[in-house]
Amino acid sequence: MPAAQDAPLYQQVANEFAARIRDGSLAPGAALPTVRTLAEERNIDRNTVTRAYALLASWGLVTTNGRRGTRVRPLALPPLAAPDARADSVVRCVGSHDFCLDVLARLLRPAGVRLEARPTGSTAGLLALAAGEAHLAGAHLLDDDGLGYNQAAARRLLPGRDVRLVTLVERQQGLIVAHGNPLGLHTADDLARPGLRLINRQAGSGTRRLLDALLARVKIRPTELNGYTREAETHLAAAAAVAAGSADVALGVAAAARALDLSFVPLASERYDLVLLAESLPAPWFGPLIETLASPAFRAAAEVLGGYDAAQSAWIRRVPAEPPS
Repeated sequence: MPAAQDAPLYQQVANEFAARIRDGSLAPGAALPTVRTLAEERNIDRNTVTRAYALLASWGLVTTNGRRGTRVRPLALPPLAAPDARADSVVRCVGSHDFCLDVLARLLRPAGVRLEARPTGSTAGLLALAAGEAHLAGAHLLDDDGLGYNQAAARRLLPGRDVRLVTLVERQQGLIVAHGNPLGLHTADDLARPGLRLINRQAGSGTRRLLDALLARVKIRPTELNGYTREAETHLAAAAAVAAGSADVALGVAAAARALDLSFVPLASERYDLVLLAESLPAPWFGPLIETLASPAFRAAAEVLGGYDAAQSAWIRRVPAEPPS
């Protein structure tokens, strides 16, 4: 992401509102000024405001509705269970849904660590981490340059914080379709086929961001897709819609397709990280977490699910304060 003073004006405006959402001065459901009002207040072009709001929407921070205007997206978290008295440490992981979190939780129990995973989407997970409502955020958000994952989002939503990315897995994302792929869907171009029914993931999720990137590469507008605004909260929920026949296709992970005996067409490989603050590194649960991720037991169990590569699991990366020039 460019330095604040070098960024285009629309991005500066988006960054300003992102900071206000992050610090709570703009609460979930709060209305942003209309495009016309903000343009007149700032003496800037309306198109600049429109682009800023579109960028905020792509980050999953706002929703836009013709009648209700642009509002801060509700990011309320599901209630967390009471701490387990039998566990020495309870670790709250909020963010993107992944089947390997269940594997990790099971393997951590003998070490006295209880992992509580709550699927809310990658952006909501990072906001929960920023607010102190989570120890870990599960994320797979494509960087702004399209070359990596989670660094740009971490810098944007956790500014000034010392952030680490711990690789959970590399995984395949692709088209989840009915068994045998009767409609012959093979590429992102096929998603714009007339009459095809898509079920999408929620705004702010890494899968939604990946879909947008895939569509941009083939010059397809989201509005051309039937079902782009129809949302599922998890990969399994999206796959279930395909299995039930209420949707023809979803973008998701191979494990979701395999779980429901559906077919899968791989389109991309991505890294899923557990994002945490450096202040958590001395926590008693961090050592067991890394040891478990690096264990043959975790790697074998993850790869059995299908579509996962655990060769880099447990790798730790620091998020640079600024992107490489």
